[in-house]
Amino acid sequence: MSPAGDLDWSLRRILVIEDDAETLERIRAILAPLRLAGLDTLRDGAKVLEVLARFPADMILMEASPAGADGLDVLRAIRGRESPNRDVVVAVMVAMADAERLRRMCGIGIESFIRKPVTADVLLVRVSGAISNPRRFISSLTYFGPDRRRPRVSNDPYIGPEKRRIVRTKEAPPPPRPAVAVPNRPAAPPRRDDSGDGNWFEAAPAVHKPVLSDNIPLVDPPEAKKPKVSEAIEVVQKAKRPSNEDWSDALGPTAKKEVEEEPAFDIMAMVNNHNEWLNSGGTAGAKAVLEGQDLSGAQMAGVNLSGASLRNVILSTANLRATILQSVDLRGSILTGADLSDGDLTSSNLRRADLSTAKLQNTRLAGTDLAGASLRGAKMEGTDLKGANLLDADIASTDLSMATGLIQSQINKARPNAYTVLPPGIRRPAVE
Repeated sequence: MSPAGDLDWSLRRILVIEDDAETLERIRAILAPLRLAGLDTLRDGAKVLEVLARFPADMILMEASPAGADGLDVLRAIRGRESPNRDVVVAVMVAMADAERLRRMCGIGIESFIRKPVTADVLLVRVSGAISNPRRFISSLTYFGPDRRRPRVSNDPYIGPEKRRIVRTKEAPPPPRPAVAVPNRPAAPPRRDDSGDGNWFEAAPAVHKPVLSDNIPLVDPPEAKKPKVSEAIEVVQKAKRPSNEDWSDALGPTAKKEVEEEPAFDIMAMVNNHNEWLNSGGTAGAKAVLEGQDLSGAQMAGVNLSGASLRNVILSTANLRATILQSVDLRGSILTGADLSDGDLTSSNLRRADLSTAKLQNTRLAGTDLAGASLRGAKMEGTDLKGANLLDADIASTDLSMATGLIQSQINKARPNAYTVLPPGIRRPAVE
């Protein structure tokens, strides 16, 4: 199944609240092929209700801290009584250091979250999943993720203890009263002990059922005595500002599975082993072979990974400046926003790779296979595209005016739009 799922996207409308122009353009590039019924964007979060009044969104994809208003206030407005669409599905884009903000947003009501920097596969999976199977995210000391409690019918309400959030009672339970004989009223019948030893005991007194209060903090009260989770309480209290390396620990022991954190990966060890393999002609070291590894934001400027296999690897916003990647298998890789300037990707395989908004200034792409790849919004001043395969490549909104080596037959096979800028003498193919 594709990351976009089996939804009929032609019936869906998505509102994106994001004030960063580069991130917004990346999201547009990812969602454009879906051919949505409507896609609206908003940079000022304070105007969200105005937009919802005229744009019936099926989903809101919002930055955790948008411009114009606090993200928590924006979410409260969306869920408030004055909202034109208070039940709309909401997914939050959040940086790794904003764990506490994400926790508080769970208390207001979100259906999913997406870790920044945004990647195409993760965005499509989370968006399609939230729309097709909307489940509120919850947060407790021992669990962070989608609500796993099945919905109950109205005549069968849940009457057990509430363990997910602080609860407040409408009134304090009355003190126990001594048994008093009441005329004409039979006493509660005794019940037999379930242990089977024949003992009898009196029926337990009724207990007031606690009710949830609105917008309450997602931590347990300090006076609560819960020996079984005392260690988790201590971890949460100490983690006031979770680190970028492991912020999910502050959300609970099972949070790592929900946010799909990858184990630590030693990039430089891989590079050194690969260089030894290159220098020895394959008799020593080890060829770099990765499949689907998340290396977002990696620092690999100036390294030599010629001949490596990096298929489906995520390198969003990675620093690959002046990196040598000759004859590298990068099929299906995600390089959105990566810095590949002054690099050498001669004869590499980049089929279906996502290079949206990537920096490719003065980069050699001669003889590179870019069939089905996305170059939307990429920076391509001085990029060498001589002999590159651009079959079905997405070059919409891309400035190729200063790229070198381009010929008309390459552009005839690509997918430009009205905002594509081409070198002198080359024209966009006529639309039939």
